Amino acid sequence: MKLLLGYRLWALGFRPIIVTLSYSQLCYNIIIMARDYTKLKVFCLADQLVLDIYKVTPRFPKSELLGLISQMRRSAVSVPANIVEGSYRTSLAEYIKFLSIALGSLAELGYYIELSSKLHYLQDNEYIELKNKHVECIKSLQAMINSLREKLN
Repeated sequence: MKLLLGYRLWALGFRPIIVTLSYSQLCYNIIIMARDYTKLKVFCLADQLVLDIYKVTPRFPKSELLGLISQMRRSAVSVPANIVEGSYRTSLAEYIKFLSIALGSLAELGYYIELSSKLHYLQDNEYIELKNKHVECIKSLQAMINSLREKLN
């Protein structure tokens, strides 16, 4: 396992996590640097979008409980979850991979928001608010991915 140390990594948003491993009665402390996802604008936007989806979906018809409601919630939760999971990956390439998965889930959620509006499950003001937050989240996540890809190359 690579150990990521140094001030430069701290400045890039990595935060130390101490892991203690025992081997033949000896203990070793390993410092693994993790990115602090809580300070990312895109994480905060995605997290708020999840909360908003959970607020509007209870008003959908009960017949959609195992259909559209489930799919919307699943895809919404997947976005911040993949950001979090990616932030604990050790390589930048893996981090970008998880951010790209989050972007795919965000695109999927966009379709469900559109469909919900077409089926008249959302009021006009709810649709506009969700769509605006969705677009802002996509722009932010895409900009982050592009920026990280430039650092990778």
